Amino acid sequence: ESWLPTGWWELPPETNLSRCPAYKKGALFGMDAASAAAVLALSVEPGHDVLDLCCAPGAKLVYLAQLLNGRGRLVGVDAADHRLAACRTLCRKYGVEDVVSLFHADGRTWSLRCWDLLEKLREAERDGHGRKG
Repeated sequence: ESWLPTGWWELPPETNLSRCPAYKKGALFGMDAASAAAVLALSVEPGHDVLDLCCAPGAKLVYLAQLLNGRGRLVGVDAADHRLAACRTLCRKYGVEDVVSLFHADGRTWSLRCWDLLEKLREAERDGHGRKG
């Protein structure tokens, strides 16, 4: 498709990406076109702050983390603990677990005041007074 960014490929629907060795190693990432379009529509750049509500299973979150390139804040919130665990696994697989902060919470009631708490936790981690767990 012409709208896909450089480095993206459209695969036939019957393709089983999970059997591909590059996918298993985390060198290849699969995402449906609708999810990719949603991320691209945000025009995320390094330095932005991004909040992903209902973030599981994590494909868009991983892509957002890659777009931020280690600069900015990325928070994922999901109400289902088992889905959030899948999200953590995906973030770990693609090496973005240190730039994504995940919260088990209901996005309808999650407060943006948590941004301040998140910044204080990151400062403590940078200063050696805390660690991300």
